[in-house]
Amino acid sequence: MHQPMQGAKAPETVTPSRMLSSDELADYLQLTPETVRRLARRGDIPSVTVARRTRFDLAAVLHVLEHGQEKARTV
Repeated sequence: MHQPMQGAKAPETVTPSRMLSSDELADYLQLTPETVRRLARRGDIPSVTVARRTRFDLAAVLHVLEHGQEKARTV
């Protein structure tokens, strides 16, 4: 049977990012849902559309707001 190495750490648990609707993100950021949708349309915050619903990865949005990021260019 495989024995763990001395002092080896257990692998970190991978947790999925929290995906929020525009209403939920607006509440979190204390903005209006329309402002959140406008920021997403302009490319100021990252978003993903699944089944015609826009969702926001909370960690990605917070990273962009804290550190800034160039807007994605549309092709």
